[in-house]
Amino acid sequence: MNSLEEAKNLAISGGLDGVVSEVKGIFRNSVVREIKESNLSLLTYGKLK
Repeated sequence: MNSLEEAKNLAISGGLDGVVSEVKGIFRNSVVREIKESNLSLLTYGKLK
């Protein structure tokens, strides 16, 4: 389990609205789809380059 998946599970179990991640952490990460399917928000920060 990666940290984004753990954040998703914590958001669901805690009744939170979503997850915040450093932008590079979401690339090619299958959990992004799971977050969307769970009706959670996904906010990112940081630079792409």
